[in-house]
Amino acid sequence: MRNAGCSVWRMLKKGMRRRQRGRRLACISTLSVCPFPGFGYPTGTMADSFEIDVTILSDPGRVRSHNQDSVSVCEPADRAALSRSGRLYIVADGAGGVGGARSGEIASRYAVLKVKDLYYASGNSDAPAGERLRTSMLATNDAIREHCRRPGQNIRMATTMVAAIARGRELTIANVGDSRAYLMRDSVIQQVTQDHSLVAGLLANGVITPEEATSHPQRNVILHSLSSAPHDPRIDLFPLTLQLGDTVLLCTDGLTRYLDDQQLLALLTHEPRDRAAHRLIAAANASGGADNISVAVLRIKRTALPPWIWWLLFLSGIGLALISGLAGLLLILGV
Repeated sequence: MRNAGCSVWRMLKKGMRRRQRGRRLACISTLSVCPFPGFGYPTGTMADSFEIDVTILSDPGRVRSHNQDSVSVCEPADRAALSRSGRLYIVADGAGGVGGARSGEIASRYAVLKVKDLYYASGNSDAPAGERLRTSMLATNDAIREHCRRPGQNIRMATTMVAAIARGRELTIANVGDSRAYLMRDSVIQQVTQDHSLVAGLLANGVITPEEATSHPQRNVILHSLSSAPHDPRIDLFPLTLQLGDTVLLCTDGLTRYLDDQQLLALLTHEPRDRAAHRLIAAANASGGADNISVAVLRIKRTALPPWIWWLLFLSGIGLALISGLAGLLLILGV
């Protein structure tokens, strides 16, 4: 396992060096290592004829040269694994200490890969999916912390994370840090997760007002993240039951530092899924874009019927019309 872990770190570092020599892309869907159908935006059938459409995008913003965010979606090709574990969506925001921006980039990307691997490896466990996800995130916290303690590393790195598991109608969201999840239902948007930040705590206790929170000098102080402290981080779980027409947004604070709930609602309501994701990032960039911006937009819709069913219905309709016409003709002829 140690050799495998080292190879992952070398792979991530090599990939980042190669990308820095190339052209910086505006929006990149990063590090999705699971197979899934389609190109770019996978879909999957849910129970009760529901389907999830997802768009994942990550943008470096207008100021930073490195993108420390990572986003991923995983839909197992194996139907048994899909039934046991569902689909996994992850958004992570890395932070570098002594190692700088490059360390934060490594932390978020490694965390995305590690959580995915550990979660699906626990598929035979009797524990609920949410607890398996929490356990995978805690183990990832230990793995990053252990890497930072190795002789000669002299680096500190951490990452926030918000992840969602979809199994049938049930969606379980887990978060650590200030990356968020929102639920939009019936033209109302609600923040599902709670920020693990100093300002969020002050706001919850009535020490400061929402207006003061937006400009508080310590608004970037995060109390919990993966690998940020010697103690285990706080990881919250939020179970939801999905309904037709729901939209779920996972995002980093590069989006929410610029857009309030009503702005998010307007962009999610009046735009198609893929266009909404681009418009969210464009709006954050237009307002300053001082941080990396990542979004995953999940839309819950009715499952489309496969083409062969439409052909069957079409042919059945023709057959019924012919039979009805023949019966009418026989009645007219008195046969």
